Amino acid sequence: MMTLSGYSTPERGSEATVRRQVKKQEHHYLKECFRPGAVAGDSRFIPRSSAVSARTAGSRRPRRLLPYAASILLFLLVFSSFWGFSGASSSGIAPAAEGELTVTVTSGDTLWSIAGNSGLSHDIRRSVFIIKQRNGLKDSDLQAGQTLIIPKQS
Repeated sequence: MMTLSGYSTPERGSEATVRRQVKKQEHHYLKECFRPGAVAGDSRFIPRSSAVSARTAGSRRPRRLLPYAASILLFLLVFSSFWGFSGASSSGIAPAAEGELTVTVTSGDTLWSIAGNSGLSHDIRRSVFIIKQRNGLKDSDLQAGQTLIIPKQS
């Protein structure tokens, strides 16, 4: 039997039931297709076929790339920490040139005493600075047996 709305009632039940089912389907469709606050004809309307794919594709791509990005970041962090130690070797210091004096540090020697005996400058502070710069020293601590290069006087 056909009703006024065009639906056949014997297999679906009463007309009221059919209306409820249709309304429920429309509600789900609109819920999937419209973003919050969208008005009919608005640019925020998404057709049903792309509503699901747009939602899932946008959220899964960053999740797939996250492990790769984390591993690259970790590699760069480890690589940069090793890179910092490579410049600390003594191979960066040029060997003593002609006219430069080589001094081996003995027990009890200080950089200030070596600078005072070197005669590089009238100011011992300047001599200490020149010796530290020439030998790549960061501080004034010396070890017995360490070799220092005293630059020639200018």
